[in-house]
Amino acid sequence: MSSADSYQCSCLAGFTGINCEEIVTNVFDVAFLFDGSSYLGSDHFHQTQLFAKTLLSSYNISQEQTNVAAAVYASNVSIGFNFTEHYSLSAVAAAIESLPFLDETPLNIENALRVAGEDIFATGRENVPDVLVIFVSFTLSGNFVGISQALRDKGIKIIVVGVGSGFDVEQLEVIANEPKSDHVITFSYQDMDSMEGSVSGAVSQGI
Repeated sequence: MSSADSYQCSCLAGFTGINCEEIVTNVFDVAFLFDGSSYLGSDHFHQTQLFAKTLLSSYNISQEQTNVAAAVYASNVSIGFNFTEHYSLSAVAAAIESLPFLDETPLNIENALRVAGEDIFATGRENVPDVLVIFVSFTLSGNFVGISQALRDKGIKIIVVGVGSGFDVEQLEVIANEPKSDHVITFSYQDMDSMEGSVSGAVSQGI
């Protein structure tokens, strides 16, 4: 874009600079689905919020680089914010902190995955990698085989994080991308604070 007195290049995602000649790192859209169920409890819900904020501190959150969205799910889904709302770590961290604890059962992942595909990722950018991180504390409900496959077929990389001990690993493996050993990550509440690196590595792998 140019005028008599100025020149500005309108860059595609992944590039910046006066002539769009600079490659930008950490260019991807990542959405979080937080388990807001009664199974998890409010204290552990807040622990997963802190986990996500710490995880995101290793990325360059900006309009040009990493974009973030988040929702909370249980029997219902509450979208906290989409990809077009917050473009700094401080703004994203504050938005994650304000997400509501739903205190509901069951843990309807089918509904959550549908909202992620139809509403959340619809606000994302074209031609950048899409990543979905899902926290799970308990046995999942819903017919999630088809919808999770549909999201993966769209190119969305799904990472499932099992926290605590109430989840069914086989269910997590049905939802996550291949290889399952890289995209299904489980740990206890006590170990959560030391596991950001494992999830961060899964998020950025191949991007």
